[in-house]
Amino acid sequence: MPVGVLMFCLAVSRRIKAEKMIAEFVNDDSLVTQKLYSHWRMVVTVVIPALIVVCLALALIGFFLH
Repeated sequence: MPVGVLMFCLAVSRRIKAEKMIAEFVNDDSLVTQKLYSHWRMVVTVVIPALIVVCLALALIGFFLH
């Protein structure tokens, strides 16, 4: 499951064009969604994949050491 989520994050951040994501995410009537888009993009592109890789590495280390 973590590998699937990692692949999903990478697909969203690398394969889908920014215009389509902005059109889906940003509501023209709300300034909040316009400001949050850049944060959401960073979380999906950097934070979530990094956390998944760290968790997988810790799980593998724990598996092989015990």
